[in-house]
Amino acid sequence: VGVDIDALAVKTAGENAQTNGVEEKFQGICGNLTDQVAGKYELVVANIVADIIILLTKDITRYLNPDRIYLMSGIDTRVQEVRDALEPRFTILEERQEKGWFALAAKQKS
Repeated sequence: VGVDIDALAVKTAGENAQTNGVEEKFQGICGNLTDQVAGKYELVVANIVADIIILLTKDITRYLNPDRIYLMSGIDTRVQEVRDALEPRFTILEERQEKGWFALAAKQKS
C-alpha cells in the first residue's frame, strides 16, 4: 500500500509498480495515511519532511507489525528531533546521510 496526499505521486507510484512487475501487489491511495489505511504491515516507509515524520511516529505502531521496520527519509537538519521522537518507543537500527538528507531505519522496542 502506498499513500500520498499528491495524486500525481500516487499515479507515478502505480506506474513504477507496473514497470517493476509488482502492480498486482501494490495499491496506491491518495489521502492521509491515518484516514485511509487500516491494518498492520511488515514495513512502513515515510519519505516526507521531519514535522510529519515526528507527528506520524506517535501513531505508527497502529500500522506496524511487531518486530518490523519503520523506515524514514527526507529528513534534513531536524534529524535530532526525529531521533528524539523515536527514542521512547523505537531503537534506531541504521542511519544514513547523503548531501544533507538523512534516512533512519528503526524497530519498535520490546
